[in-house]
Amino acid sequence: MPVNVSSLRQTLFHRVTAPPSQVQSDLEQLRNFDRRVEQRLARITTLIPWAIGLGVLILFLSAALLNFILSHPGFLAGFPAELVVFLLVGFTLGSITCWVLPYITKNIDSRYLSKLANQFLILALASAGLLLLLQFPLVFLNPFTVIVLVIIFLTTLFVMRGQTVALNLPNYRYDLAERILALLSRDMDVASRISLKLLFKKQVDQPVKTIPFTRRPDWKIDFCDNEWLKIKGPLLNGYWLQLSLTERYRKRYGRNINGKLREKFQQRGLEIKLGIRISRQGHRDLNSLRGQIEQMVRLPASATLKQLTLSEDLLKMKVLVPHWLGGARSISLIWPQDPSEDAIRQVQQVIMMMLLSAFQILNFAHVLSRRTAA
Repeated sequence: MPVNVSSLRQTLFHRVTAPPSQVQSDLEQLRNFDRRVEQRLARITTLIPWAIGLGVLILFLSAALLNFILSHPGFLAGFPAELVVFLLVGFTLGSITCWVLPYITKNIDSRYLSKLANQFLILALASAGLLLLLQFPLVFLNPFTVIVLVIIFLTTLFVMRGQTVALNLPNYRYDLAERILALLSRDMDVASRISLKLLFKKQVDQPVKTIPFTRRPDWKIDFCDNEWLKIKGPLLNGYWLQLSLTERYRKRYGRNINGKLREKFQQRGLEIKLGIRISRQGHRDLNSLRGQIEQMVRLPASATLKQLTLSEDLLKMKVLVPHWLGGARSISLIWPQDPSEDAIRQVQQVIMMMLLSAFQILNFAHVLSRRTAA
């Protein structure tokens, strides 16, 4: 089933429960969607300075042309306005035809017709502008009118850019999800169903805890946990695995001496949670082995084990990567930039070592259980 693009645009959230191959296909669709958004954003960003320069040029040209028309009143009288009307009608009909044809026949490439319809529409708008210029030269060549039109066009571009930026997904999220899924799918049945939740919002609305900021009166600090990835599913050996990634940050906010609201973000690292549920049969009680297995957890120097919880049939591990986003501090109003490739590989290595440590603990419990039974 393809990704629901409409829902993704509104919520920036994707959820799927399907076999591993289907989940990987969804992640590839998310990558393609984000690539198209980035291409559109690049085009708009490139167009803005050109639009500003072209607007200044049109302003001077319109002033010169208006001065010329006022000096030569009969200049526009001989211009063939009927030809412009003919071109306007022809381009408009061509655009409408290209939009209607895909609903009539399926033998023509709809993407080609869509591009052709847009080109006809641009030519029709240009013809309409030329016709208005011929009919009302003193109005549309007025510098004030040109400035207003340029401001409207630039405002439209900035609005389009803001809307496109909001849809620009953080690349590292679906990239890291793909890598983790490729790692886990080796120990999963191709017909098994796994659950994936992927959130692309970089900030969350509801803080975990709020405290006053002692160094600034009337300021507060929100401690926020943004869980943006969760994967759940069965393994080939019968275990049930759950893995989640949470970005932790705090937000300081309040009003300055001018009464303006200010916000500052400080990242507190990436928290990785691993949970593995096992069958009680054939395994020693994990809780009774706590003193023997805590030393079995091996992690890179960049990660810190925050919690290791053991019960009769459940192993939970919580690890913190402190410098996940480069240790950026006090970023005003915006979130720090995406992590580097080295940081992504580092997190991938941490997850792999967490899994290896967990399986070593479970195998140790299984061996002890067999010895006890013997």
